[in-house]
Amino acid sequence: MLKSTDRWRDFERSRRRRPTSHERNLRVYEALWDEARALGTLPPDDPLEGIANDIRRTRRLRRAQHRVRTSSGEDRADP
Repeated sequence: MLKSTDRWRDFERSRRRRPTSHERNLRVYEALWDEARALGTLPPDDPLEGIANDIRRTRRLRRAQHRVRTSSGEDRADP
């Protein structure tokens, strides 16, 4: 958990100010993919493993968001 949210906010702001590079982002993605393969975590043996849990979790979150809405239609969960 982050203890210094000010430092994190400053970090995010500085990242947003930098121009993005598709080539650089692709290199980072490929490096992460290679590392995950080296660790044996990607690609998964069964890509659909755990999908039922993901669907249940998504349904619970959507129900909770629906309950947060007020009668006027304002969504308090989304500032």
